[in-house]
Amino acid sequence: MAEPALREAIAQDLSARRRGLVLCDMALVALRRGELEEACAHGEAAAEIATAGASGVVRRRLLDLGRRLSSFEEVGAVYRFMEHVGSL
Repeated sequence: MAEPALREAIAQDLSARRRGLVLCDMALVALRRGELEEACAHGEAAAEIATAGASGVVRRRLLDLGRRLSSFEEVGAVYRFMEHVGSL
């Protein structure tokens, strides 16, 4: 149910902070569905926003996502995401 609302939200003109938070939420939804690569893609997009200087809230959400993904680190997309988050 949350996914359609998140897709609608991401299509809006959002601040960088809000866009990063929506992308983190989308990553969590994808992770719950078992879609690791999709979760990482959303996470990477949020990480790009965080790198550009968005709120620390986005960084904290990314660190939480990284903890949730850590048991799948052998998957290439997860490994790359974890490296990116580690540099934040």
